[in-house]
Amino acid sequence: MKDQKEKLKKYLQYWNDHNSSHLEKLNVRIEMATEMGLKEVAEKIKEAVEFMNKANKSLLEAFKMV
Repeated sequence: MKDQKEKLKKYLQYWNDHNSSHLEKLNVRIEMATEMGLKEVAEKIKEAVEFMNKANKSLLEAFKMV
């Protein structure tokens, strides 16, 4: 059981880290879209970033619970 919990914690940490690396890239794309005058595209990417931040928060909460 302890091994399974450690695997679960590693998995949750991995996905949080993985998502965080994508968030950094998405923020660059928001700037790019804004500079290109694609305001609506930038807004949709911002919306996705908000969802990913919420997902990361849930992953971290789950991590702490294990």
